[in-house]
Amino acid sequence: MHYSDEALNKRFQERCGNTAMGYLLSHRLKVAGDLLVHTDMSLNEIARAT
Repeated sequence: MHYSDEALNKRFQERCGNTAMGYLLSHRLKVAGDLLVHTDMSLNEIARAT
């Protein structure tokens, strides 16, 4: 793609409203929340899974 890391991250943020790392963290938190609500997994299991 011929983009630097900074340029790619800036384009990602412009399109998604968040940095790539911020998006990833938000996704992990959503998945962890879903697992807490819908499974009997322990916190340690959820932490390892996400």
